[in-house]
Amino acid sequence: MLKVEVILGVIASSIAILAFFAKAVANVRRGRREEHARKDSRRRSEISSGE
Repeated sequence: MLKVEVILGVIASSIAILAFFAKAVANVRRGRREEHARKDSRRRSEISSGE
């Protein structure tokens, strides 16, 4: 029974680590997308203001 418990523990911890990693990757991608959108809007405002 101990082996089954160890295997289940390893599987559960692996799933938790993967979930945290996936969330971190999603946050990085969202941050880059927001930063890119901010830069684009800044460029558009500079162009429209004639600078």
